[in-house]
Amino acid sequence: MAVASVDGGRETNPLWTSEVGDEDFRGALNDSLRTYGWLSEGEAPRYILRAHLLEIRQPLVGLAMTVTAKVRYELVDAVNEEPSQAETVTTEHTVPYGQAFAADDRVRMANEGAIRANIQEFLARLAVKPPPSSSTPVAEVAMPKSPT
Repeated sequence: MAVASVDGGRETNPLWTSEVGDEDFRGALNDSLRTYGWLSEGEAPRYILRAHLLEIRQPLVGLAMTVTAKVRYELVDAVNEEPSQAETVTTEHTVPYGQAFAADDRVRMANEGAIRANIQEFLARLAVKPPPSSSTPVAEVAMPKSPT
């Protein structure tokens, strides 16, 4: 599998709240696929993954910061470009006041946690329902524990 495109993210403006950039999200996806052994490196991929960051909901104020991430993942057959699978995944992550004093830090940490949880949820769904005619059944690949 190879990550073809990631879109919908925005780069962080240092004068405003933390955001999720396309390149950061793409890097996290590639790292996760590599960790699971699903990233095609040095060989032609069987599937192409496209990720569309549909929404990042962030609080403006608060002690505990909860961020919700909504991402649409699309798997496309790399040979015939036929859609294979599509999933929309919504996850959230909360960072309590005690983890970071500054609100900006809590929002950044909540962003990272929501995206991490989103990718993990997508990969867990993919393990349960692998793409059709995959040469290596995804469900046979061991899923690593989430770093906390």
